[in-house]
Amino acid sequence: MKLISRIVLGAVALFILAAVGANFLTRRPIDSARFAEPPIAAAPPVSTTDVRFSILPTATFSAPEGAVFEGGNWFERRAMAHSAVLICHPRGFVLFDTGLGRAIDSQFEEFPPTTRAALGAYEKRASAADVIAEASPCPDRPLIVIPSHLHWDHAGGIEDLPLSQVWVAPEELQQARAAGVRQGFLPGQIDAQTIHWRPLNLTGGPYEQYDRSLDVFGDGSLVLVPMSGHTAGSVGLFITAAGGRYFLTGDTTWAVEGFTRPAHKFFAARSMADLDLAQLDAEIAGVRRLIRRDPTLTVIPAHDVVAYPTDGVYPNWIGD
Repeated sequence: MKLISRIVLGAVALFILAAVGANFLTRRPIDSARFAEPPIAAAPPVSTTDVRFSILPTATFSAPEGAVFEGGNWFERRAMAHSAVLICHPRGFVLFDTGLGRAIDSQFEEFPPTTRAALGAYEKRASAADVIAEASPCPDRPLIVIPSHLHWDHAGGIEDLPLSQVWVAPEELQQARAAGVRQGFLPGQIDAQTIHWRPLNLTGGPYEQYDRSLDVFGDGSLVLVPMSGHTAGSVGLFITAAGGRYFLTGDTTWAVEGFTRPAHKFFAARSMADLDLAQLDAEIAGVRRLIRRDPTLTVIPAHDVVAYPTDGVYPNWIGD
């Protein structure tokens, strides 16, 4: 009996040592000093104050901090969410990301069993389409859907909203269709003939450290910028509302510590999710500098519930 106990304890110890070793050997440190700071463009004046937004979790889950960002505590759970952001502007109703949609159960079956096992531990909540139908938060305004990118947990509600325009960079749609489930996209979320795709081209001038941008309504309140590295056409969104400025950064990092430390996702997570780590290094370093340059800016990674402003989680609205 003692021999068996020693063997079991030895096996556990070896497993822990192997896990700790793998954790350190697979780290990818980000040295911000390696990246020259580009010219900084001042934010244009904002000519409207009538903008409000709310973050709508369509599903919630938790994950070890160590999986969310390198250097995190593997024994601490991090509250996370798959969310949509509802934005009411005088000229339109913008949905930045859709979270999980009404058909997520059947869509999710497209993933192989191993992926379903890794990603399926979430608790569903109301979909964006259901909330919009029930509450009509921005009546009599055209609906524009702008996914930060087309991964399964950001594009799940697109087909629920057939009357909307969906703004997506051509290279993002091309990657999603070509790579499919191998890189985190679900074909069943983006194949409906009812989707009204509109090519998203960032044809505006520089904004902050970004060399191109797109002012959605031409008044400085909603400005899209490229977010390199995660997928081929990821975008982030600056929102100016209620006297503050907010930066929705999609999945460039999964937690705000990814920018402040800075740090990548854990090796296994980034191997599955991130397209170009060299570009991602530079992007994370750039946002870290932006946070230091403007400490009043609120940076919100898509899944990080800790980073969500408490007064802006649905049914609360920033700017009401």
